[in-house]
Amino acid sequence: MVAAVTHDVAASSGTKAYRRTSSGLGRTCARDGDFRSRVDEIVGLLIASALGECAGGTCDFELDSYWFGASMTNNIDYELGVRGVQFRVRGDMTVWNSPEGTNSYMGEYWVEVYKDWNFDDEDQIWNIGFAPYNAMVDYGVAKDFAVKGYTKQSYGIYPGSKNHA
Repeated sequence: MVAAVTHDVAASSGTKAYRRTSSGLGRTCARDGDFRSRVDEIVGLLIASALGECAGGTCDFELDSYWFGASMTNNIDYELGVRGVQFRVRGDMTVWNSPEGTNSYMGEYWVEVYKDWNFDDEDQIWNIGFAPYNAMVDYGVAKDFAVKGYTKQSYGIYPGSKNHA
């Protein structure tokens, strides 16, 4: 039997939840420290939730954080070009509980990313407002666009490893 672990990230972090669909192939999310630390935080919450729900034996979980936003401010190119994204962490996890009470786990997770049009009228960078750039879409000079992608990671703490839980 597979149990679902969904962590209400919006409620625990004060961020607004988003639900969207996306697909595509992306690269690692480590290029922006703000974004990477947010992903690591969410993965940690999902793992902790699954570990807390497995009372004994072997348990299988489907993990899902749902959609929410994150800023990208540690990489100047991402800050100027993307600014922020909506992302979702999904995956699967198997937990083994030993008779001694130690947990081992392994699994994979996917980070899906979705970004609509980059700028809001009220935003600005270096005292340059974005409203004129948004108006270009209204006059047919530019088009709105969407950026989609995902990356896949494996993780685990195995019996006898240094980091064994």
